[in-house]
Amino acid sequence: MNERAVEISLAVSELSIAQKNHKRILEIGNVLSHYVPTNHIIVDKYEKEKGVINKDIVDYMPRGKFDLILCISTLEHVGWDEPKKEKVKTKQAAEKVRSLLKPGGKAFFTFPFGYNPHLDKYVRTNTLGLDRMWFMERIGWDNRWGEIPLPKKNVKYNEPYCNANVVVVGEMTGI
Repeated sequence: MNERAVEISLAVSELSIAQKNHKRILEIGNVLSHYVPTNHIIVDKYEKEKGVINKDIVDYMPRGKFDLILCISTLEHVGWDEPKKEKVKTKQAAEKVRSLLKPGGKAFFTFPFGYNPHLDKYVRTNTLGLDRMWFMERIGWDNRWGEIPLPKKNVKYNEPYCNANVVVVGEMTGI
């Protein structure tokens, strides 16, 4: 009964298409393995699981680039949920993602609006480097969601419903 209802269905769709086409896939943040079987590369700074590379995405140096990069409810934590907050690190992470994409590759992001004010500012000023963005808003206590334009008012995490009330969905294309 939270934003995962939107995020996971969208991400699994992207993952399924990439897997069928035998694409090289990276996931930033170990999220999908909690919902579906995975066999792609996963980088997560904190989650200690078998097969997960424990690196900060900004410092990750893979061999080769990726056709698809998934980042599901992870970008908002980069630089924000640290002992010392680094407001520019979120943008550095997005820039790193673009550098890891093959030409024509796709990065697919979801993150809550209203959790990290620096990330929200990058979204509002369109300076995160996303080529496409859309917004999903929770429209009922029963976890219904609908697409909306960029919110004009401040959105608060955990208000009026628990967790995210607006989710940003974004795409970035490799050049």
